[in-house]
Amino acid sequence: MSKPRKVRGILGVPKAARPMMFTFQPSVANPWPSDDDSDSDYTVSDEEETVEPEIGKEDKTRSDELNNATETRSKRQKRQRDEKKLKSKHKKKKKMERELAKNSDCDGHTSKGKHKKERRDSTKSVGSGSDGSHGDESWGVNLPLLALEKIFSFAIEGSGGVPLLCSLARVCRLWRQAACQPMLWQHVDLANGRVKKINETVQWLATNRLSQLRDISLAGWPKFSDDALKLVKIQAACQPMLWQHVDLANGRVKKINETVQWLATNRLSQLRDISLAGWPKFSDDALKLVKIQAACQPMLWQHVDLANGRVKKINETVQWLAINRLSQLRDISLAGGPKFSDEALKAVMENCANLERINLTKCINLSAEAVKTLAETCTRLNAIDLSLLDGSDVMSPANLKDLLDACGDRLEHLVMTQCMLRACPTILKAITTTCKNLKTLDLSNCRFSTDFLGLPIEELQAGCPNLRVLRLAGCKVRTPQATSKAKVESPGFVHLTELSLAVSTDTTINVSIGIGDQFLMRIMKNSRNLKLLDLRGLTHISAKGVQSLTIDHLERLYISQCSLSKYEGIEIVVQKWRHSLVELDLSWNVFPAMSLDVAMKKLSSGPSQSVLQTLNLSGTSITADRVRSILEGCPNLESVNLTSCRGLPRGMKRLHEKADLQELSEQLGVSQQAR
Repeated sequence: MSKPRKVRGILGVPKAARPMMFTFQPSVANPWPSDDDSDSDYTVSDEEETVEPEIGKEDKTRSDELNNATETRSKRQKRQRDEKKLKSKHKKKKKMERELAKNSDCDGHTSKGKHKKERRDSTKSVGSGSDGSHGDESWGVNLPLLALEKIFSFAIEGSGGVPLLCSLARVCRLWRQAACQPMLWQHVDLANGRVKKINETVQWLATNRLSQLRDISLAGWPKFSDDALKLVKIQAACQPMLWQHVDLANGRVKKINETVQWLATNRLSQLRDISLAGWPKFSDDALKLVKIQAACQPMLWQHVDLANGRVKKINETVQWLAINRLSQLRDISLAGGPKFSDEALKAVMENCANLERINLTKCINLSAEAVKTLAETCTRLNAIDLSLLDGSDVMSPANLKDLLDACGDRLEHLVMTQCMLRACPTILKAITTTCKNLKTLDLSNCRFSTDFLGLPIEELQAGCPNLRVLRLAGCKVRTPQATSKAKVESPGFVHLTELSLAVSTDTTINVSIGIGDQFLMRIMKNSRNLKLLDLRGLTHISAKGVQSLTIDHLERLYISQCSLSKYEGIEIVVQKWRHSLVELDLSWNVFPAMSLDVAMKKLSSGPSQSVLQTLNLSGTSITADRVRSILEGCPNLESVNLTSCRGLPRGMKRLHEKADLQELSEQLGVSQQAR
């Protein structure tokens, strides 16, 4: 048995074991893997599995020295290779950081002091996990550019654009695009010592950032020359907003066509007025260019109606306008364009971020997916007109529900007139659950898959408390039964200003059978601000029911061919709103006994002057004496319709407006003082 080899130190002298001293200073090198058994990331290696049992305390130091002395050459080579890989990785990372710094817009202008290390450390830590993943960065990509610009404008409001915008431009491409917008560089302070005070700095900023500059501070710039100052002045003077009012009649410029043409092309994009007095050589070509340049201002194209037949209703028209004119579009009408397809809608949603209202009447070739994408892309869209879209998949219950979900709370105006609505209760439920801010709901002349539409009044009042306009004209509507508790707890339509329930009397089917006094009481609960009430053609409305309505200042009342005229009490209805009625329609009614004369007498006489402007009495039994009293008691009257009035002579049975109304007053002997 061989003897154990003695371990000798330097010069053969044995090395005594000494206790090891520990330090808690941060290490610059990479830490070795943990050897703690309780660590979840620790795994036992093959070498550790073959380790002998623990030796005594007195031989511990000698065992460590033996292990270090017996380290093989292959292990040293492996450690050296790992160290080289780590060094090369650090070199590549530093090289990449230098390249990014060179490509940055503001490299060389901002200080490279103590914040440089902090930026590197933050870049390492953001989005990096133990598995090398970069985290969820989708919020930065999906954030709208306009919202980011608004946030940046708030951030630089007190201190100006430098140096914050320079730092923000280094975060990502989206932030760089937002930070480079000239509108954020209107107030620049270069006296804070954050940029190099040389001419090249100002020249670069003036060329690339300061197109909308308003004020700049160059205090403490000893090397600032006239060339840099001249460039700043030129860049600031080129803003189109400064060229809205131009006077070329002062003799300071050459009076030739080329002058006007160059100005119109390069400066007059926001021109409002121009003076060319005394230009003898001014031709029609130059004038035409000025007119064209002025007419191309996007601010003039905020409201566009393509339904008037003046342009070709094709996709190319909308696409060209969207790219070249409609950058500030707010509302557009594509009504009556059956040839408009998804390509036209795509051009609008890509170039018109400020779109608020759109009319898609008769655009039957549009797909439901395109309309839904429009609602999702244009975040300011709050009004949609889907009238006359029968046969389009846009009007299917599922697609309509998806569209309403995409619009959500921002939808304020929804128009679906003359459409076939299938599963309408489902659509109404989607409206009450998603459209909390709805102000206008127009379902006029719609047809339903069932005979009558069960209108959930109390649910609609609770789901759409801000509703102002409700149009159900021409619809077969009835109200389902509701519990007394639901009726009492319903808030009503507090903000309702217009209610239309008119039906046509040309059909043999009585479509108004579901609308009676109880219907009016439920739907107009707490509607004290109602201004327009249309009850034409309703056959189950009584005068007593209308009298009980809690409306303070009704301005327009339409009760033509209404059952209201069959009952006595029409004079009380007229007297109730005499102080506020501006328009009154009593045409084609047969009033009992002297009810009409009494009602007109109360209308024309009272403690206060009548504000009535339009009166329709066609087809009634009004007499000439009563017409005279109306003209005397209603000095603001502008129109009176006396067509087919059997109690009047032939010359009076027509519509009287303005000059004709004055002639009628003279014919009936009404004094000028009364008029």
